[in-house]
Amino acid sequence: MIDLHAHTRASDGQYPAEELVLRAREAGLSVLGVTDHDTVAGLPAALEAGERAGLRVVPGIELSSFVRGREAHILGHFIDPDDERLRGFSRLLRAQRERRMARMVEKLRALGVRATFEEVVAESSGKNLGRPHLARVLVKHGYVRDVKEAFERYLSAGKPAFVERYKLTSEEAIELVGRAGGCATLAHAFASRLSREEIVLLKEQGLAGLEVAHPDHSPDERAEAARLAVELDLVPTAGSDFHGELIMPERRLGMATMKERELERLEARARATKGRMTMSGEVLAAKECVPCQGGIPPLAGKELDELAAQLPTWKVVDGHHLERAFKFKDFKEALEFTNRVGALAEGVGHHPNLLLSWGKVVVTLWTHKIDGLHESDFVLAAKIDRL
Repeated sequence: MIDLHAHTRASDGQYPAEELVLRAREAGLSVLGVTDHDTVAGLPAALEAGERAGLRVVPGIELSSFVRGREAHILGHFIDPDDERLRGFSRLLRAQRERRMARMVEKLRALGVRATFEEVVAESSGKNLGRPHLARVLVKHGYVRDVKEAFERYLSAGKPAFVERYKLTSEEAIELVGRAGGCATLAHAFASRLSREEIVLLKEQGLAGLEVAHPDHSPDERAEAARLAVELDLVPTAGSDFHGELIMPERRLGMATMKERELERLEARARATKGRMTMSGEVLAAKECVPCQGGIPPLAGKELDELAAQLPTWKVVDGHHLERAFKFKDFKEALEFTNRVGALAEGVGHHPNLLLSWGKVVVTLWTHKIDGLHESDFVLAAKIDRL
C-alpha cells in the first residue's frame, strides 16, 4: 500500500518520525510520504528509519498557500531534504509561526484563558508551532473537550483567538517544490472547496498531481477528482493525511492508497522538473509585520531616534522599523547570509524579517514593545553589521 500524506511531530503530528515509520510498516504500507507542514526537519530521521524498517519513505513537505485568495495546500514529493532554498524558507516560516503563536496566546489571555507560550512550545517538542499544539494545551487545562472544540471555539478563522498567518502564493509554493527537485501535488482539493478554474490555474503554474483519495473526500468527490486528473493530465495520488489518534482519531495510515504505476508517474515528473524551475524573484519572503497587525505599539519618537542613531548603516522605514539592504554576487551567497542572520537571531531571542532575492537580502527589524524584546532588535542589528 502507498500513502503519500502523513505528518510527524516535526510539525503537528503526534508521533516522532521514527515511530510514524514503524506504525506505517505495521499498517502494511510499502511506501510512506512524510509531508510535514512548512518544514523538512523530520525527513532525515524518517528516511533513516525507513531504511531500517524496509519501508520506502518519499521525502515531502506540505506548504499552505493561496490561489486567488483561497487556501490551497501544496504537497511536494521527492524533494531534496537538504535543499538550501527550502531550508531557508522553513526557517523564515518558523519565525513567523512563533510570532503568530505568541499573539494567539495573548488573545486567549485577554479572554481569561490561561495558556502560555512556553506550554505550547513544550507541547510541540520544540518543533514547528501550529494551532493543534495550542489546542492540546487548551484540552489539558480543561477549557475544551478536544482539539476539534478548541478550533471551533477559539482557533479557526473568525474565532476570537485567530491570527492571520503569512500568505505564500501557490505559484511560489510550486516553484519552491520544483527547485528542491520535487513535484507539486494539490492536497484535498474538494475539502478545501477549490474550483475547477483554480485547479486549472495551479496546473498552469506547474502542478503535477491531484490528491484524489483523501479521508475528507466523499465517494462522489473522489470520482470527480479522478475525472479532473485525467482531463488536466495530473497524476492521481492518495494520502491519509495522518496526524495521530489523539489529534485526528478518524484517520488511519493506509486508509487512502494509490497504485504503484501512479507513483512511478509522479516520480518521473519530479525527475523532469528537477533543475528546470527558475527563481522568479522574492520567493523567500516574510512580507508582513505581525506585531503591527496585532496592534502592538512600536517604538517611536525620541526613544527610537536615540537607538537608531547608534546604527548609522540602518534606515528607519514605515516610521518605526529598521531596515538595511545587503548585496551579494549570487543567490548562494545571499542565502548563506540569510541563514547566518537567522542563527544570530536565535541567539538574542528574536527574529528579523528577511526578503531574499537573487543577489540581495533586505533585513527589516521590528521595534515593538513586546516584553522588552525590542532591545534585542538593536543588539541583533549591531551583530549583523559585523558579519
